[in-house]
Amino acid sequence: MPWWQWTIEIAVSLVLVVVAVFLLLLAFLWIDWLTTKRESTTTFSLFPQVPEKPAGAPRRLLVYFPDALADGTTSIQPIMETLRQQGDLLTVSYGTQHFNAQRIQQDVIVHLNAMRGYDEFAFVGSSLGGLMALDVHEYIRQNADDIHETPTIYLIDSPSPGVDDLFIPRALGWLLRIVRFGVVANMLAAPIMRRNIIVPRDENIELQVNRTLVKKHAYEAQLPFTLSALRDQVTYIIGHKPLKAAQFAGLESMVYFHCHRNNETVRQPQAMLSWFIATARLKNIEVMVDSPHCDFEARPLTWNRAMTEGFERSLQRSS
Repeated sequence: MPWWQWTIEIAVSLVLVVVAVFLLLLAFLWIDWLTTKRESTTTFSLFPQVPEKPAGAPRRLLVYFPDALADGTTSIQPIMETLRQQGDLLTVSYGTQHFNAQRIQQDVIVHLNAMRGYDEFAFVGSSLGGLMALDVHEYIRQNADDIHETPTIYLIDSPSPGVDDLFIPRALGWLLRIVRFGVVANMLAAPIMRRNIIVPRDENIELQVNRTLVKKHAYEAQLPFTLSALRDQVTYIIGHKPLKAAQFAGLESMVYFHCHRNNETVRQPQAMLSWFIATARLKNIEVMVDSPHCDFEARPLTWNRAMTEGFERSLQRSS
């Protein structure tokens, strides 16, 4: 075979390979675009106060924003009774598909606008949910005159934008902002989810708690969440605007539940400090919690004591 014919065949083969790779990539991006359109549906669950308040008494609604990898209700079962003692409890569930913070916040606003008869609102945000609670409060203050102001915000070990990198290093966080993940990557996401949903250590589980069940629930929680969902949540935290005093206008006080049990999920002091600097004019209350990050199921007694203390101290400050 002449050399020039051999060269042409190689060139044609290379072109076909490039075209095939291009078409495969195009198909992958198309599928990824389609999956991003299937965002999770924001759902709400309302639980009445227990014990029920007497007729004529002021009515209070607690709006609970869960952490990143939680469905809203299941995650707070161990502390739900304590929360419901403070007022009616509305839980927000983000779902397990693509996380769109702006859309979720708009859904919350619409839902709250439809709820009447409450004299006071309080927002409770766990981890990422603290940023969600803050953003919803700021939107209400600026745009929704028909909803009561939020006098108190309760933050459960919430991250500080621009400072905190509790689970994911900032370099990786910025990479996640650039790189998209589709169905193929989601199929291979199990190792990453296992690293980010931490199974509680034995020394962090209270004695009365069923260790086997707690660990089983942690393993099960790793399964439904896609890498795309995690990416959206990480980019929301990484890309969130830094904390400024103006974001807290209209608030009277802030309660920050700071986890400090010595393991890999303890939030850095400088991250917590940034919350208190931004809210210096408020009645700030810090409650130290002997627990890893938002580990309600593994340490229910600890969390119920801490939540009770936080609510009592905030009521004392406001009286």
